[in-house]
Amino acid sequence: MKVKHIEMTKLCLISTLMVVSAVSTAKETSVQSLSASTKASEIKWSAEVGTTYSSGLQKVDAIDYSSSADIEASLAATIDGTKYSFSSSVTKELTKQRELHLNNAYLGAARSLYKFNDEFALSGSLKLTLPLSEAAKDYQRLRTSIAATPTISWKNNQGLSLSYSPTAQVSFHEFKTSKTGASNYQYVAGNTLAATYSFVSGLYVYANASYSRLFSYDGNTKDSYRFTQLIGYPIDNFDLSFGHVMGGSPLAANGIETEVRLFDSRDSTIFGVLSVSF
Repeated sequence: MKVKHIEMTKLCLISTLMVVSAVSTAKETSVQSLSASTKASEIKWSAEVGTTYSSGLQKVDAIDYSSSADIEASLAATIDGTKYSFSSSVTKELTKQRELHLNNAYLGAARSLYKFNDEFALSGSLKLTLPLSEAAKDYQRLRTSIAATPTISWKNNQGLSLSYSPTAQVSFHEFKTSKTGASNYQYVAGNTLAATYSFVSGLYVYANASYSRLFSYDGNTKDSYRFTQLIGYPIDNFDLSFGHVMGGSPLAANGIETEVRLFDSRDSTIFGVLSVSF
């Protein structure tokens, strides 16, 4: 399977914004509310707005060159240790037709599940997809998707942290095939290995590698991979980062041999992200 360059770029940029959000220092406010058991529960609110500029590495006048700007906003409320969030984004094409696209929105819930010691911890998250994009709503005819992701993480006092996150996702479509006749995928099984190193100055470097297998309603499968690397620096509530994304199908053009690449000038994407937390 050959993943379309622009679609992979959008998915990667959204995941990158989530990474930047995780390493940013949020400025939160709190209010008091009454729970069902009449006990006072503290609600901590936080919000983030981010913008991403991405570009291919082809020549600007090349027929397959593309660039875009993404704007994402998220709002979260932490109640009794569980963080509930809503996020959405839009993409503005900066080449070709220069259209503005509304992307899918997401409802999420995440919390810490268990702390083994000062270094190892287990957390979990759930994510519900609201199909607002033209590709999901009009072509794939997606109703919703639900994804569950447990994460086991390790960190030390020298600034290094590692995490491993398997993901199981189930999707619900109106039909087994999309409007164009391509197969819709009912299940996704994926996993991501990530590493972050934070310097004393606040500068950090981040990298992850993910591999997923998609299952159609008829039992057919396809695989995809993605590599992301970025370097960032937080300044108060702002976070500025630059990075590179490469992903696609692990199969070579002949459909038999394996071809996993860390970099390719034809398919790689570079990006810059600026986010602010409130």
